[in-house]
Amino acid sequence: MRLFVLILTLIFGISELSAQAIPLISPDRDMTFTKRNTLDEDSAYFFIRTTSVADEADGTAYYFNVNIDTAGGGCETDTTFMGRKALLLDDIYQTYVFFNDQQDSIFIRTDVELYDSWVFYTWPDGKYIKAQANNKIFKPIMPGVNDTIVRIKLSVFDPSNNPLDIWPDNQKFDLSEQYGLAELYNFYAFPNDQELILLRGVSNPDTAITDVSAHAALDIAPGYEMHYEEFFEDEGYFDLHRLYKLFVLDTLHNDLSVVITSQRTLWQELTLSGTTDTLQVLDTITVEYFYSDLAQLDTPELQWMQYEEGAFAFSDFILEPDTYSGIRHKWLYGGYSSTSEDTLCASILTGASPWPLKLYGNELGIMYKLDSVLELLVPDAIDPDYGNVELQMVYFQKGLITWGEPIDFYELGFTGINEPAELAFQIYPNPAEDHLQISGVQQAAYINIYSADGRLLRSEPYYSYISISELPSGIYLLQIMSDEGTGTTTFIKQ
Repeated sequence: MRLFVLILTLIFGISELSAQAIPLISPDRDMTFTKRNTLDEDSAYFFIRTTSVADEADGTAYYFNVNIDTAGGGCETDTTFMGRKALLLDDIYQTYVFFNDQQDSIFIRTDVELYDSWVFYTWPDGKYIKAQANNKIFKPIMPGVNDTIVRIKLSVFDPSNNPLDIWPDNQKFDLSEQYGLAELYNFYAFPNDQELILLRGVSNPDTAITDVSAHAALDIAPGYEMHYEEFFEDEGYFDLHRLYKLFVLDTLHNDLSVVITSQRTLWQELTLSGTTDTLQVLDTITVEYFYSDLAQLDTPELQWMQYEEGAFAFSDFILEPDTYSGIRHKWLYGGYSSTSEDTLCASILTGASPWPLKLYGNELGIMYKLDSVLELLVPDAIDPDYGNVELQMVYFQKGLITWGEPIDFYELGFTGINEPAELAFQIYPNPAEDHLQISGVQQAAYINIYSADGRLLRSEPYYSYISISELPSGIYLLQIMSDEGTGTTTFIKQ
């Protein structure tokens, strides 16, 4: 009998201590939570649903539907308390990273044994919250729903690992084996407390969680080619149609801006009062882009910001693997003239489309822009209420990545087009292990090497012999730019 009890004890002890990955988020279910003891709204229920799942460099990203308003009002009762996104990292602990409204990172491990601990959150001043899997309990998690939960205790420490008796010390949250998050805090406000320890916009560089920032959007490399189409129609009185092609020749970065030199091909057809004029331009342009002008890109997603006096805007990051060849991009919405938060939130909930609407791509700059006609240099007679000017990227080539269909200027009757001549050269061996030999280039040139996902890995003066020993195995694009022309080829590093 004692042996039987001992065996049972060991079995249950092992099951209590064994690790189990909890399905924290599932695209197949709606999750329901109760907002308790806040403004006497004990019975206010909140919902959240996964709208899309995407593979990112750091793991699997879950994007949430946060526009379900449980009371039909504005932001105060909107279901945004878990943020817009959670990232399931590729680690042994099945760690989920949630992002609140200040882009702080909140870490929840789900494949844990009892008494496992980890850093749940870190303040900018070095204080941190430690989470520990404290025990397992079978209990009701919602009315009429029972499940086994793992209770996670939170403790606060200073940078020297000394315990601090401040909120949320000795608080806890629960993970349900069947339903994922069963009890949690408002991640958008976490960890808000009476002692006013405020969160700041701290990202998470330690785990390489990335977004489209101003610096990333303007990290445009030599050799990139981008085509745009721009048009404006004003009921036949004023029509403008432009086609652009930009081939990037040089970039110069500093702390405040980036200077980009491009060869530009521009075709324009302007109709004004029944008269049509056509313009053709072939030139080289140099433009300086200031990071401060793209400050909206550095604002956390879905955060209201001052757009101009009396108007507000917000941004929304998105990753669509099947759009723009999977390049990360970020929408900027703006032009709300009302300063009422409820009005702003109601506009989002009803799907209203504010203007101007802009889209920036990682390492591609602006990809779409909808501007008021007031920004056009057109005659004063044009009525600014008639419409907007739309600029849209229709094609790009970025290393080995292309998207869209290139504009054929010859079809438009363009003459004297000054495209870079196709430079013919040879490389060998291919595949190669340590080096490449190049022949066929007579004048001074630059060499660019791109990865398969379009990142510029090296840019250096031309030499007929280059080492590739530091490159991982894979497929790469080699581009040579010189006064003779521009040529590209691929090679395989073994």
